[in-house]
Amino acid sequence: MWQLAALLPPPYRGVYAHLEEATERYLIFPAGSGSNLRFGQ
Repeated sequence: MWQLAALLPPPYRGVYAHLEEATERYLIFPAGSGSNLRFGQ
């Protein structure tokens, strides 16, 4: 859900508004893709 929330404007994120609390612990991204939580990296 954090990945989806990162795509939304802040007012629409609800309980997922604090992206700094998000983790990627159980996610594996295929080659050529990446996290929506890593802005500007």
